[in-house]
Amino acid sequence: MRHFYYFYFIICLTLFSSCEKSELERKDSLSQEANLILERYSKLLKQRNVSDSFLFFTDPHLLGSDDEFSQETKINLDSSFDLAKELYDILKPNFCLCGGDWLNQRDSQEKAKEKLLYADKLMKSKFRPYYKMMGNHDTNYQGIVSSHDSSRGDLPRTFVDNHYFSESGSAFYSFKSGMSEFFILDSGIDWSLEMDDYRNEQIKWLSLQLLNSKSLHKIIGLHMVFVSTPDVTKITPMAKEVVSICNSFNTHKIYKGKEFEVDFTNSEGLVHFILTGHCHMDFVENVSGIPIIGTRTFYDRTHPFDICTLDFNSGFLDMIRVGEGVDRRVQILI
Repeated sequence: MRHFYYFYFIICLTLFSSCEKSELERKDSLSQEANLILERYSKLLKQRNVSDSFLFFTDPHLLGSDDEFSQETKINLDSSFDLAKELYDILKPNFCLCGGDWLNQRDSQEKAKEKLLYADKLMKSKFRPYYKMMGNHDTNYQGIVSSHDSSRGDLPRTFVDNHYFSESGSAFYSFKSGMSEFFILDSGIDWSLEMDDYRNEQIKWLSLQLLNSKSLHKIIGLHMVFVSTPDVTKITPMAKEVVSICNSFNTHKIYKGKEFEVDFTNSEGLVHFILTGHCHMDFVENVSGIPIIGTRTFYDRTHPFDICTLDFNSGFLDMIRVGEGVDRRVQILI
């Protein structure tokens, strides 16, 4: 019997040593920058009660313009995410979210489709699961139909719904992660901001989704919340409606939309904040009590992105910055 315990002890010791060595080897194999982020992330985990975590980047604009999509562009696209992929594998956040805007301008519809599907496939191979918002540039509204037709090249909704967003069947959708539920909307283009049928359709969808959701922690993703002119920065009409819905929901009141209303008296949970892109800079704005959080464009030289952790007990979103910028601790609604 003593021999049995002796061999059992040796086996356990060997396995423990192997695991410990494997962990050390994995840490030693990381780049210097990844190790520094790992240290900051590990310190954060000791200080917070993390309910959910995710990698967030926005406005990559890495797919070229004027129908150009060379092998060099594809290689640059791939390598731009090397550090993000390295950290995603070691930190293991729950998911990766892109805030939208892969395209630039002057692409034909067919080339724009090719670029979006290429980037989407690449991201899904690197980050699982991977989610995205529809950016204004991703509509190809600054492109053309074809080399033979210079009309404005907005991509058909059938392509967006059935191909680019084939998993959800729509550019507005929801997904659950950890203790959270995310509601992703399509903000459309900045050349036309009025509340058209498509935006109104989403407003009604969001209202009903929030009404029926049993998740206690809710977050909204909307690429374009603010638009800027030389004189002023203003909130878009759609974003104003989204904020109004959030306030009605959080205060258990009735939201009155266009030709419909939703009674949130018995609603469950809270919309904590809205995550956005488009502005190409870090910011936190409070609009009618709802925090709006933006992140710097990934297109910058250092390819900035955030490793995000949510602590619903203390009411904070911690955003560890990778690339240019600083770490942020953002107070959210609780």
